[in-house]
Amino acid sequence: MQAVGRWWWLAAPPFAVLLYLLGNPAETAAVALACAATLAGLAAPGRAEGLAAAAGCLLLAAVASLAAHLLLDDFSYRYVWLYSAAGLTWYLKLSNLWGGDEGTLLFLAALSATASVRLARFGRWTTSGALLLTAILSAGALLWTPFAATPPEDLARAASQGMNAHLIRVWMAFHPPQIFAAYILFLAPAGAALEALFTGRGPWRELAAVYLRVGWLVLSLGLATGMWWAYEDFTFGQIWHWDPVQTSVFMVWALATAQMHCLRRYRPGGGFAVIHPVLGLLCGAAALASMAVTRSPALASSHRYVGETSLPLWLAAAGLLFALALAGAAVARRRRPRPAALRDGGNRTGARSVFRALRAPLILRQAQDEVPYLQKTTGLMLSLSKHEEPPPFAKLRARAASRTMAIENRYMRLPSPRDEGTILIWCAIVLFGLAALVAAVFIGQAYVSAALALPRPESLKPFFETLARWGRPGELEELRRVFARWDIDGFGMNRWLAPLAVLLGLIAGHTFLALRRRLACWAATALAALLAALSALWLHPMAALFQGTGMTSRQTVAIFSWLDALLVAIAYAILGALFWSARALLRRRAEGGGLRTAVPLGAVHAGVMMALLAGTGATVFDSYAQKILEYPEDFGRPQRFPDGFTVTLWLGEAAFVDDGGPSRKGAGAFRSVAEVAWQLEGDEGVVERRAGHTVYRDDRPPSSDGQGPVRLMCEIVDYRYARSVGGPRRMIHPFIHRGLWRDVQVWFPAVDYRVDGTGAPGEGVAAARQASEVPVVLKVFPLLSWVWIGLALCLGGAAVLTFQELRGRRRVQPDRAPDPLGQTPVGQP
Repeated sequence: MQAVGRWWWLAAPPFAVLLYLLGNPAETAAVALACAATLAGLAAPGRAEGLAAAAGCLLLAAVASLAAHLLLDDFSYRYVWLYSAAGLTWYLKLSNLWGGDEGTLLFLAALSATASVRLARFGRWTTSGALLLTAILSAGALLWTPFAATPPEDLARAASQGMNAHLIRVWMAFHPPQIFAAYILFLAPAGAALEALFTGRGPWRELAAVYLRVGWLVLSLGLATGMWWAYEDFTFGQIWHWDPVQTSVFMVWALATAQMHCLRRYRPGGGFAVIHPVLGLLCGAAALASMAVTRSPALASSHRYVGETSLPLWLAAAGLLFALALAGAAVARRRRPRPAALRDGGNRTGARSVFRALRAPLILRQAQDEVPYLQKTTGLMLSLSKHEEPPPFAKLRARAASRTMAIENRYMRLPSPRDEGTILIWCAIVLFGLAALVAAVFIGQAYVSAALALPRPESLKPFFETLARWGRPGELEELRRVFARWDIDGFGMNRWLAPLAVLLGLIAGHTFLALRRRLACWAATALAALLAALSALWLHPMAALFQGTGMTSRQTVAIFSWLDALLVAIAYAILGALFWSARALLRRRAEGGGLRTAVPLGAVHAGVMMALLAGTGATVFDSYAQKILEYPEDFGRPQRFPDGFTVTLWLGEAAFVDDGGPSRKGAGAFRSVAEVAWQLEGDEGVVERRAGHTVYRDDRPPSSDGQGPVRLMCEIVDYRYARSVGGPRRMIHPFIHRGLWRDVQVWFPAVDYRVDGTGAPGEGVAAARQASEVPVVLKVFPLLSWVWIGLALCLGGAAVLTFQELRGRRRVQPDRAPDPLGQTPVGQP
């Protein structure tokens, strides 16, 4: 097999300069050559590594060339014209690499090609899987190319379309690429997973230890940054929203987490030999399906790409990988030898063996009863005494005693610690798998309902009446249209996920408690389960603390019993993780082992549970207060709100601000037309005072082919507050004061303006302001900062574990590494 140096990627920058200078034909040709190189690698396994490196250089050069066009405002490229603007900062321009479908395909192809260079060293199955993924993505980047020229009529209409106001945030540079990188890490070793299922051989165990760990860490980090971004965004205003894309990403995360729980005990031909690679393939298929959901126009989503997208490509790839996972599981189950009926170490006992073991003493007793009759009829002296049994009866008695004892040890006594750990791992796998299944079912339900044009139930429109009271007559039809579109039934998701979370909390607490006396550990878990039941059926702490001053829906109130039990389960899990970490520190301080493994593992689980607990409290016990201000009379005057807060708003002079490629005449992208300052006061005095530009307007015409001008179709209405407004007005992001025990959001929607946009900046705008009523909202979220503390604790522990795994794992030499079954070298086809 051809060897490639570790610095192969250094050839990409010179190619990138050349591609940028040559322009569109050369850039498209580079992507085509990369696709051809990956296909050639499939046909010639001996040269696969070199061809993969060539494809990687070409695709990285193409990505770098597109990045240069974005940074240098080359609007002759339609992709740059659609998504970028001259007024953007450099990192936002660069972020538009994944701002549209075409650029995302090219970016993913480059990531896949980079991974395939390493994976090409591990044999035919692994190499073929990585190269096939790169070929599919490269072909997609050819069909939906980001290097097309901008039509002259579009350039004549506007210098550029600019960036959506939602995306003009620093998180655009971090959140999307983290999700995409995690997806590639899950998908790239799919060939090795298939080899493990179809042949029982291959490097899947070694690859999963790296790719799965890093992918889970990167995906979790992407979810955390997305939650922070959503909390600041004016369409969300909360940390989680069961948007179709978010639901699909959660499905991927749940499958990856299930796979993580059996990573340590996976052995080819041994424990978890089938479920582990199957989960890897299902995780990859879910990632492909998530990409398809992002591109589907059927459901209302603020993450959706607009215009013609690569939806068919992702649907076909997801279906193919899912079918291969099922086929591989069937082959692996048929090939795997059936375990012994009763074997020390926890292998399961078949129903037939249990029946035979229970029947054996009855057969022996019947034989003993028939001995006198046989003596009388045959004249033989038969005896079944303890010392004179004939061999058949002795074997029968011994077999019966052995099986009876085995059944007693297995079903009437506590399992051994190792068996108990295996059982708990299986429980975690099943529960996380069920969570992923719940997400898939609700996504499917929404798509089927939208395809059949079923009316959306009123129960899924919780705040339509409130929003309708705020809306003007011209906005009501738009509100009805938006609320009629199907999305995910988030309340139904919560109703099904809450019981699973309760069981996961109890299992986590039991696992980490790990008392020396195992009966005491089971007694503690039984006590925790009893307290959870008492909390749900009798104590009702959620209902006792709930005041109903927020926007919590009655459908959330309906599952308070499950949330009561969840509080106890989460507390038990956190206590168990803390006990585990403390004991590890005390016992292993001299060796340092506690700091290396046990403490980070406890931090991961304690952090997740802390974030879940704080997030539940923040969203259930939030408070909501609204005041209608008369503009301009009430501006500049302190306004009293509940919880001891006072808010004062000032509206400054209007001005055009270059925030993403706008022009002074409104022909460009978004422009800010006013400045607002606010002051938050509490019982202790002024808490915070801030100011910023507030009101966005969008006067851009659609492009010539009807494709929307922005990456997102921001039509989803935030059920907590956001208004669906008509015309060019946009609501601003909320102002947020962050505290250790509570966060305060101040929502200040757009004031009506009459702006002609013909004069100098600010001229005539103040006189054109229209007197109106402005709803100002103050929302308080308790414990929200502890969500970020918990996520930071979880991610920090996961990062330490991943680093330790990468540093301590013995480097695999593919050309010489023995196969797990000891037959052929892994690197040989």
